[in-house]
Amino acid sequence: MPPPPEGIAGRTVVLCPGRGEKWLNWLKNLLEEAGALVRVTTAKEHDRLMSVVQGLAHFVLIAFESAIRELGVSPRDLEDFSTPTFATLHGLARRLLSQDSQLYACIQVANPANRMALRALEDAVADILYFIQRQNVEGLVRLLGTSKKDSATAEDDIFHRGEGRGAQGPWPLPPAPSYRPEELRMLDLKFVREHPEQVEQALKNRGLDISLAEFREKDAARRAALTELEGLRHQRNTLSQEVGAQKKAGLQDKAQVLMERVKQINQEIKALEARVAEFDPWVREFLLNLPNIPHDSVPLGASAADNPVVRTWGEPPTFPFEPRPHWEVGESLGILDFERAAKITGSRFALLKGAGSRLERALINFMLDLHTSRHGYTEVWPPFIANRASMTGTGQLPKFEADLFKLEGWDYFLVPTAEVPVTNIHREEILRAEDLPLSYT
Repeated sequence: MPPPPEGIAGRTVVLCPGRGEKWLNWLKNLLEEAGALVRVTTAKEHDRLMSVVQGLAHFVLIAFESAIRELGVSPRDLEDFSTPTFATLHGLARRLLSQDSQLYACIQVANPANRMALRALEDAVADILYFIQRQNVEGLVRLLGTSKKDSATAEDDIFHRGEGRGAQGPWPLPPAPSYRPEELRMLDLKFVREHPEQVEQALKNRGLDISLAEFREKDAARRAALTELEGLRHQRNTLSQEVGAQKKAGLQDKAQVLMERVKQINQEIKALEARVAEFDPWVREFLLNLPNIPHDSVPLGASAADNPVVRTWGEPPTFPFEPRPHWEVGESLGILDFERAAKITGSRFALLKGAGSRLERALINFMLDLHTSRHGYTEVWPPFIANRASMTGTGQLPKFEADLFKLEGWDYFLVPTAEVPVTNIHREEILRAEDLPLSYT
C-alpha cells in the first residue's frame, strides 16, 4: 500500500527478504534515514503475526456483524441502546464490510497461519461458554482476571515470540496453543508456572523425582527479558515518533540525535531477542519430556498390589489340574508357531496358522461390526506409518523414540498402536461442536 501523506517517519515498516538479501541493508538504511521503524523478519513469522493483527481481528469483526444480522435486531434499537464499546465495534465492523470484500476474503483464506489463530479463538470462546452455560460466575471471574493479567504483562503463554506493537506501545498477542503440532500433548506452560508444587507432588506420586527448579529459573529469566524487551520497543516507538515531529519542525540536528538513539536501542533489542530465543527451545523440550500428572482419583501406590479392585465380573475358574499357559496350548494345537516366527522376524513374535489365524480375523471382524453397527463408530483404515508430528502429538515422541521402529532415511515411524493415526485424523483442524462426538474404529 502507498505511504501515508505525512510520510513514514515514526511508522513501522516490516521487511521480509524473499529473494536473497542483496539489497536488504540498503533499503533498511534508506527507510531508517527517513525516520521509519524497520523490522526485518521471515515470511513465516510475518504470516504468524498478521494472522492475529489482520486475520483474527477481521474475523472477529465479521462474525460480530454476522451475529447481529442473524439476531434480526433493528438498527434503530441498536442506536438507542448503544454503548461506547458496542459503537466502536459496530463502527469498525461496518467500515470493514464497506470495503473490498475480495480483499478481506483473501486475507482470511490466503494466510496459512490464520487457521491456527482461529483455533485459538475457538478455544477461548469454548472456555468462556463453559462458564456461562453453567452459570459459573466465579470461574468466569477467574478467567477474566487471567486474561487481564496476560494482557498487562504482554506474555505469550506458549512461549512463542509473539510480542506485537503499535504506534501507541506494545500490544500482546493472545495464546495460540496449536502453532506447533508437537506441543499438543505437553503440560500447559501456564499451569506448570502457576502450580509448580502441585506438579512436583503429582510426579512424586507417580514415583518420579523431577525438580522444576531449573524450569522456574529459566522461565523467570525469559519473562524478565520479555518485559525489558517490550519496554525498549515502546521507547523506540516513542523516539521514532519524535524523530518525525522534529523533522517536520525543521530541527534536523535534534532528529539526528534521536535517530542515533533509536539505532542503539535496535541493537539492544536484537541482543534481547536472541536471549529470549535461547530460552524457548529449552522450555519446549522440558515440557515435552515432562510426564503427565495423574488424576486425583488415581490411588497412590508403588506397584500393582496397591491398586484397589473397582469392579469384578463373574468368578475366576478353578481347575482340578495345573492349567497350561496359552502359548503352550496354541503350539500343541498347531495354531501358534513361535519357532518359525523367530526365523522370519525375531523373538517375541508369533505365526498364526489355521484356526489361530481365523480366530484373529474373526475377533477383528466381531469388534469392528459391533462398534460400527451398534455404537455409531465409523470404520477407518489409516496408514501404518506416521510422521514425527503425529507421533509427538500423541505423546510417543520425544520420550520413547528409542523404543520406536523408525524408517531409515525418512522421518517416519511404524505406528505402535491405533491411537496414533486415529487421534491424528483431525489434528490441526477446527471441528464444529454439532459434529461431535466423532467415533472411529
